[in-house]
Amino acid sequence: MTLRDASIFRLQLAFIFNNTKCMAEMLETLSGYPFEDQVISRFHIRACFQGLAAFALPEKKYHVIGNKCLKYSRRMKKLGSTNAPPAYFFIAAMKKPTKKAFTAAIDSCREANMPHLEAMARERYAMFLLARNETELGHSSITSAYWLYFDWGAHGKLVVF
Repeated sequence: MTLRDASIFRLQLAFIFNNTKCMAEMLETLSGYPFEDQVISRFHIRACFQGLAAFALPEKKYHVIGNKCLKYSRRMKKLGSTNAPPAYFFIAAMKKPTKKAFTAAIDSCREANMPHLEAMARERYAMFLLARNETELGHSSITSAYWLYFDWGAHGKLVVF
């Protein structure tokens, strides 16, 4: 496994566990590699989590990466990739968080049968709602995220909850 591959997986875990320091480190590491990749499945995971992490961080310098990933996901969605809409809508919700954006992301993840992304989207939606003092809906969303993480088998994440 190369440094690039290991960094992609570390970035994914950093996003799941909301480890902003590690997200920034992995985005820096991955910035040394060409953006597009020959292996489409590896690149899809990379673009998805680079986009999500870029907009999860407050530093604007990472938003350039996030916008590239959003553009890539939009292009793949238009070309008919079934994996692209959940990534596109989730990255878009992270870029401009609104109820409508998160609902579109959650619905897209559910329709694509991607409980891992749906769990993450629901958790981030809950964080968004709780920051706005919408506790009832926020608690409902975090409960849904918990059970989706459980169904996915992410027991380490459940311990954090």
